[in-house]
Amino acid sequence: MRGTDGDVVFGQMYFYDAWWRIFAFNNSFVLWGIALGLAIYFRSAWAIALCGAALLHILLDFPLHNEDGRMHFWPITDWKFYSPISYWDSSSGGQIVGVIELVLVMAMTAYLVWHFRSWWWRGFFLSLAALQVVPFFIWYLFF
Repeated sequence: MRGTDGDVVFGQMYFYDAWWRIFAFNNSFVLWGIALGLAIYFRSAWAIALCGAALLHILLDFPLHNEDGRMHFWPITDWKFYSPISYWDSSSGGQIVGVIELVLVMAMTAYLVWHFRSWWWRGFFLSLAALQVVPFFIWYLFF
C-alpha cells in the first residue's frame, strides 16, 4: 500500500522487534489462557468463544512456524519454537500445508452448507470460506 516491496516487508520488517512484541502479545498461550479463565469466571459466552478461538489458533499455529517462530509463552519466557514445518515457506513444506488447509476449509464449508438449510447461513459460511481461500490464491500469485 505504501509502495514497500513485499520482500522488504516479509524479509526485513517482519523481523523487527516492534512486530515481535505484537506477535508475543497476540500469540501467547499464557495471556489468552488467563483471558479464557476470566471469561469462564464471568460466564461471558462471547468472551469464552473469542478466547477459545484464539487458543485454538495458537495451538494450530505453534507447530507451523519455521524461522519465524513465535514467543508462545510470553511474558513468562521469550523462548520460540522453531518447527521444521512452515505454513508458508515452501522450502519447509509450506505448499503442502497450504493445500491441506485449503482442502480442509473447502470440506468444512461443504459440510456447513449441507447442514444449514437457511440461505442466509449458507451465504455466511461461503463468505467466510472465500475470506480464507481467496488470500491463498493471492499469496500464490505473489510468492
